[in-house]
Order: sequence, then C-alpha cells, then structure tokens
Amino acid sequence: MEKYRIKACILSLILIFLSACSEEFKSINTNERLAFSYNGFEKTLSLNSKLDNFLLVFFTKECNVCNEQIPILKDLALKNDLKIFLILDGIKDENEARIWSKKKDLKLSTFYEKRAGKFFSSVVNGVYGVPVLSVFKNGKMSDKFIGLTPLSVLEKSLFEFS
Repeated sequence: MEKYRIKACILSLILIFLSACSEEFKSINTNERLAFSYNGFEKTLSLNSKLDNFLLVFFTKECNVCNEQIPILKDLALKNDLKIFLILDGIKDENEARIWSKKKDLKLSTFYEKRAGKFFSSVVNGVYGVPVLSVFKNGKMSDKFIGLTPLSVLEKSLFEFS
C-alpha cells in the first residue's frame, strides 16, 4: 500500500510541474495587459491563446552589453513584424522601470515585475547571465542566445526555416 502512495505522490508532483500555467503582465511602456500561458507537456508558450513567433529578452538596467543590444532589438522590431518582450530585472518599482525605459526610448513591451522574471525564466529553463535572448517559433523555444547577439544572427534564427 505504501508503495502505491509514493507512486501517487510522485505522479501528482510531476503533473503539477508539467501542467499549464498562466500569467498576465502589464507592459510598462505600451500599457497593454498580455496573457501568457505555458504548457509544460508541450513546452509551448502562448500569448493571448495564440502560438506566435516572438523574442523574449532578459536584461538588467546596469548591464553594458544589454544596453548595446537595445539598438539591435529596435532595428529588428522596426524591420520586421515581430513581437519582442523585454524582461527587466534589478528594478525597484514601476516608476524606476518607466524612467529607464523612457531614457532608452523603448517602445518594446517591457515587464519589470519579479513574478514576470520568475515565470519567463522558468519557461526558458533558467537565466544564468544577461542578456539572454530566447527565440520562439509557433510558441516553442527554438534558440537561446547569451550575450551580445548580432542582428544577422537573430534574423537567421527567426526567419530561416530548417
């Protein structure tokens, strides 16, 4: 009997870990509320119930390489119809995040909340340095880059089919 209880507990934990979870976040510079759902079984991240192509970018405001990545991301967004989401860490509050975003003239959806960082970090299997750029195609992570990533590399990853 004890053997079955242990198996049931392990199975329950696995189901909880792999099951879908949803979060809604407000972008500080577009003021839109975006609903993200992660399906642990299929390893898919959907935006407003759609499996789209997009880029998740993890930053800190003090990171020099992150600051060098910003013009590349702006260029990528300008040249392509692509959703880019910045997850900004190391920010005290919304006001500080807005000031930083305005100073950088960012029009990209930016999230500063700790829960956003935790949610998206778990989706990409952890963030161990910045910047981290995670490419999603049809809701599935297809590439992950750490450090300054050239525009040509991002475009190739996003728009070339393998």
